Amino acid sequence: MNLRTILIVDDDPDVLAMMGVILQKDGYAVIRAASPTEATRIFERKADSIDLLLTDVMMPKMNGCDLATKLVGMRPDLRVLFITGTDVEPIRHFNVTMHRDCACLPKPFRAEALRDVVSEVLREPALKMQSAGS
Repeated sequence: MNLRTILIVDDDPDVLAMMGVILQKDGYAVIRAASPTEATRIFERKADSIDLLLTDVMMPKMNGCDLATKLVGMRPDLRVLFITGTDVEPIRHFNVTMHRDCACLPKPFRAEALRDVVSEVLREPALKMQSAGS
């Protein structure tokens, strides 16, 4: 079995724990980060082993779209899944500026929905950033 690794980032410890438990039960290796700063430190050490960034959009100090921009800048083929209970406009802006499409799961969500969208994102070929001229 090819074990996939997911970096989960959420400033709500209950949501972070719940997503981790659900995905670990499905056989994924899970790395949890309670902030974008912590996620960046982890990614700098383990970028090659992380298959998916699953991040909340609205967090203090740095939002999930800015985090995704930073990490995709370090590894352009990184898959990204946003979760949000608020406006999706930052995600649209991310997609336009990064020339790519990323999945979004609205909160609240059921465990089955999380499993389905994670599985779908990981089945798709890794998205590559396109050059501004493409």
